[in-house]
Amino acid sequence: MAQSGAELVSVGTTNRTELVDYEAAITDRTAIIMEVHRSNFEIVGEETSVMLEDLVDLGTKTGIPVVYDHGSGAMTDLSQYGLGTDRTVPESVSAGVQVTCFSGDKLLGGPQAGILVGQKEWLDRMKSDPMMRALRVDKMIFAALHATLELFLDPEKLPALHPVTRMISESTSSLEHRAHILADRLRLQFAHRCGIHVNEATSEIGGGALPLRQLPTFVVAFTPEVWSNHALAKAFRLQQPAIFGRLVKDQFWLDIRTIMPGDIPVIEHAAQAVVTQLDSGTE
Repeated sequence: MAQSGAELVSVGTTNRTELVDYEAAITDRTAIIMEVHRSNFEIVGEETSVMLEDLVDLGTKTGIPVVYDHGSGAMTDLSQYGLGTDRTVPESVSAGVQVTCFSGDKLLGGPQAGILVGQKEWLDRMKSDPMMRALRVDKMIFAALHATLELFLDPEKLPALHPVTRMISESTSSLEHRAHILADRLRLQFAHRCGIHVNEATSEIGGGALPLRQLPTFVVAFTPEVWSNHALAKAFRLQQPAIFGRLVKDQFWLDIRTIMPGDIPVIEHAAQAVVTQLDSGTE
């Protein structure tokens, strides 16, 4: 935005912003009113903020378009899974915001991309800008987005067909069962080299999407006896496909919430290569 020549004007304070603050900041040079979601932080305690609908009313009164950076791309209410979102993308559009922008990945669960939705007048103006040609996505991204968005036409099927929703919605009993299956198979590979246990833990949804929101999960925890947990993590990352886990104190964790049943044979096969690699002293 700064490169475009725009001057960014901060409104209010971190935990106390009222409509009058926006009104006082508006001048004859104000081009847009922009509200940005909270990414990677939350405010705990006393707080005053302005509802998006009130900003839209202010924009209508002053003739200034309102842009909302939604961020996560949440299309459905996640409170049924123990998570809450400030508002969904459809709710933002329904509030009357001229332009809503959000990510194609994160909670939308599609390819990495930036998405703009809103009123045709403003989208057409952006499409005519020469920068649009430089920043536009290719046909593969469009195809992936199309396939992802089609899944939201039938919300009841999302837990079965949409990977992000499936991971968020899976029950702890199902997770625990799969964690024990994986742990039992890996104990054979890492005999006398790692202690392997199933532990209760929490899964973070993602700072850019739902900061501080966590779900209960089960992890397969490795406690190396002859290697470091850093060496073990690196060896897993070097496999094809790469396997990423968490380093917690002296342990290496695999969060079963992110591991589908079909992934277990892949991890089991990778474990053989990891043991061979670390036993030989190569990293």
